[in-house]
Amino acid sequence: VARRITAEGAHAGQGIGAEDYAGFMLHARALVDGRPYGDIGYLYSHYNPGHGPRLMPPGVPLVLAGLWAVVGEHEWSTKLAMYALSVAFFLIAGLYFVRDDPWLAVGVTLLVGLAPIVVRSSPLVQSDLPFCLCVWLVLWLADRPGAWTWGRVAGITAAGTAAILFRLVGVVLVPALLFVSLWRWKELRWKGLTAPLIWLGTLAAGVFVVGVPRLLRRPEWVNAADIIHALARNNVVYRMAIGDGDGHRARRHTVA
Repeated sequence: VARRITAEGAHAGQGIGAEDYAGFMLHARALVDGRPYGDIGYLYSHYNPGHGPRLMPPGVPLVLAGLWAVVGEHEWSTKLAMYALSVAFFLIAGLYFVRDDPWLAVGVTLLVGLAPIVVRSSPLVQSDLPFCLCVWLVLWLADRPGAWTWGRVAGITAAGTAAILFRLVGVVLVPALLFVSLWRWKELRWKGLTAPLIWLGTLAAGVFVVGVPRLLRRPEWVNAADIIHALARNNVVYRMAIGDGDGHRARRHTVA
């Protein structure tokens, strides 16, 4: 499996439809340079809020920033990190089924590892496969036979936190684990509630610290001419189309 994905993706680029990689890499570069996480030069307009978020989830940027801080920013090191996370996902997916049937575990590993879309995605700077790794790790730890220990609880909490950092949709683990904990309350007690309560508390603190000030802030109305003049003052060559708000192009400006 590792040989197949390496042969397929060793010389592959990020792909036209994989635009998220730019945000991840810019965030990682900002962290390595000691700049604020959001200092990536992204031009955001509230006139089109659906055109990309201001900030990408920090999971992939944190991985890349740690790697680049040690070995530098290189294509080979970046791809190697994404390959490692992908192969780890294949192994965890298979390991989950080992106790049921070893051959089933081998089949699952081959299925997820040799699927064409997965093979093409393995070297890309994307959060999909790392997110899957963390989710499957939570499932594997939670469903292992035997009583839950505090070590297992710590592992579940860490893996679930990483899943949320890679992709915000990981918050579905909160109600899922809450349900399991309440369903198996006599067996798990507070050990089952520890991880979801930590996740809920962290998310609530994040919303309070980041979200509330944004809700109280007065909206900033930016004039397109101000943007053009600011670009001109910095000797930036940039071409933009100014629309009428409904997606129709009104006029084109070139600033040099």
